[in-house]
Amino acid sequence: MFADDSGLLRQLLAEALTSRGFHMAGVADTVPEILRLVAADPPDVVVLDIRMPPANGNEGIRAAEAIWQDHPQVGLLVLSHYTDTSYAVRLLEGSSRAVGYLVEDRVQDTARITEAIDRVGAGEVVIDPMSSTGCCAAGEPSIRWKP
Repeated sequence: MFADDSGLLRQLLAEALTSRGFHMAGVADTVPEILRLVAADPPDVVVLDIRMPPANGNEGIRAAEAIWQDHPQVGLLVLSHYTDTSYAVRLLEGSSRAVGYLVEDRVQDTARITEAIDRVGAGEVVIDPMSSTGCCAAGEPSIRWKP
């Protein structure tokens, strides 16, 4: 499943993932919509944009927390335009497995995001190296990047 407020990004990513053999169980443009989809049929992995309407704040992180609370087996990959390490740290505080945080600007090809989805689906922790460096420099030892 994939949630992002950008219709074009939703469409492009859904097409790219489907062409690579992924089954898209659903796409959403709001947090309530993705939470309904997950509740109806929990997927292996949910890909979430960090900022979603209506507030365009950290709704993606809050959605991840809600999904973990009700469906702890679901892997979560959060995409962000920002390298803000506090978001990555908050995400990792919720789970030590099947979680990922990627900076959207650094996801410039389908192979990179599909690899991240596969790894999160396999229970790994995937953190963008740019965010990982900032977190580790800030003294957050729980952040791991698996190359």
